[in-house]
Amino acid sequence: MATNKKGFILYADQKELFDQLPNEKAGELIKHIFSYVNDENPETNDIILKLAFTPIKQQLKRDLVKFEETKIKRSEAGKKSAEARRNKKEKDATNSTSVKSVQQTSTKSTVKENDNVTVNDTVKDKDINNKPTAFNFRNSFLELGVDNDILNDWLSVRKKKKGVNSETAFKGFVNEVKKSNLTIPQAVEICASKSWASFNASWDIGKELMPKEKTKQEIYEEQLAEVFKNKNQ
Repeated sequence: MATNKKGFILYADQKELFDQLPNEKAGELIKHIFSYVNDENPETNDIILKLAFTPIKQQLKRDLVKFEETKIKRSEAGKKSAEARRNKKEKDATNSTSVKSVQQTSTKSTVKENDNVTVNDTVKDKDINNKPTAFNFRNSFLELGVDNDILNDWLSVRKKKKGVNSETAFKGFVNEVKKSNLTIPQAVEICASKSWASFNASWDIGKELMPKEKTKQEIYEEQLAEVFKNKNQ
C-alpha cells in the first residue's frame, strides 16, 4: 500500500470467484487480501488460495499505480493554482500602488487660462475601481470546464467562418446546450469535430458523438481521486 493510502477496492465482478470457493477458503482469501494491503507480505502454500489471490493481487497493483498517478497530478495542479493566486495577488498590489500614485499627482494639478478659468484634474477612486471587466469569450468556456486544446480547435473553426466571439454569442450557445442532454464541454467537442461555428439543440449530432457511459475503470479512477481529495481537505 502507498503511504497514507487507507483504502482499496474490490470489484463486484470478483464475487463470482468468491462464490466458487468454499466458505472456509473464501474467509482465508479475505484475510490474505487484508494482510497484503497492510504490507504484511503474507505467504501461503495453499494452491487454491494462491490461484484465487493472483488476479486480485494484479488488480490491486494496477489500482495502486493509478492512485499514485492521480496523487502526483493533483499535487502539481495544486502548486500551479497556488502560484497563479500568488501572481495575481502581486499584480493586484502593484496596480493598487500605481492608482494611488496617479491620484496624488492628478489631484494637485491645475491649468489656468487667461487668469480667469481654473481646471482641476482629479482622478477619483470610483472611476478606476468601477471600470467594468471586459468580457473574454475564450476564458468563459475554460471556466465551464472545456478542454483547452478542443477549445482552440473550435475557435479556429469560428474564425474561419467569421463567428463573432461576443458575450451575446456565448449566452446563446449556453442556452442552446441547456435544451439538449449535453454538457458545455461535450457540445464544444461536437462543434469542433463537426466544424460547426455554433450549436443548435435541434441539429443531428450522430450516435457516434453522443456522450458515452463511463467504464468501470473510469468510475474507479474518479472514486480514487475523490478519496484522495477528501483526505487532503
